[in-house]
Amino acid sequence: MGIGGLTDASGIAKPVCGRGDACVECVSDSDCTADPAKPVCDPATNACTRCSTDAQCAAKLGADPGVCMSHQDGRCATVTEAIFLQDTARCATAAGDNIGSPDLPFCSVRPALVALSSDRRLIIIRGTVQATNYVVQPVAGSAQITFVGQQSGAIAGGAFSALAIDGAAVFARDLTFKLSSAPAVIAKNAGVLSLQHVIVDNNPGGGVLVDGAGFEIRNTSITRNGPATTGPTTWGGMLVQNLSALTLRAIDLVTIQNNGGPGLSCSDRIDGTRLLASDNAASNIGITCQVTPCSPAGPACGAQP
Repeated sequence: MGIGGLTDASGIAKPVCGRGDACVECVSDSDCTADPAKPVCDPATNACTRCSTDAQCAAKLGADPGVCMSHQDGRCATVTEAIFLQDTARCATAAGDNIGSPDLPFCSVRPALVALSSDRRLIIIRGTVQATNYVVQPVAGSAQITFVGQQSGAIAGGAFSALAIDGAAVFARDLTFKLSSAPAVIAKNAGVLSLQHVIVDNNPGGGVLVDGAGFEIRNTSITRNGPATTGPTTWGGMLVQNLSALTLRAIDLVTIQNNGGPGLSCSDRIDGTRLLASDNAASNIGITCQVTPCSPAGPACGAQP
């Protein structure tokens, strides 16, 4: 392979010689350096494009952090934008210089939030960490904060919620939220909760509580939670209340099963598709939610592996 030198009609440089000495944008991921939002070479088109999997980013930049930001602009996250959490012998309990790195991670969630900044908004959770008492609020601007689980990443709530959001925009994936005596996941006060490939399991205080916030929950299992009581409402899996007319309110490919209270309770209609709800105490889906469940479990019904 040699070095080409053409630019196409749209202004995209094609500096690499591909098959038959044709000038192309890339033949491997290492050729894709001009645009951080297009870090991966598509072998079918020899064009740089967005990442779609963490494996692509780990192969290109290494395992730290090894995260594809496909929910944002499709870039491969860098280690400088990530904050690492892992309960190890050397983990840190307070914020400070060079803390939150792969070699010196935070022990729990609360001090990691202190380290958030305008250019450091990705939190990597490896193994199980404790929640401690914390609330995610809009800090250093209103840009979305991302939580990604690795190595069976999980947050154990204990006496507190495993994830509590107050007015912030939070995206979480590949995580388990468990063992909370308060609602495991709370989003309120016009925050935006986005969950993808998440497990909310075995929380006596209830599963997911959305109170006046937007939500988009996909490919997620909500199981064995509750019963819990919020105001006059007894619930188990998910409680949605105080929605405004324009609030994002979507769930898709979600499983709600075996909760100790009603599976899904709503004060207003939500947008629910491919929802598997069964074996919840009292009821599976409240009438007010206006969601029709699917069955049986499969590729088009409920959470996917």
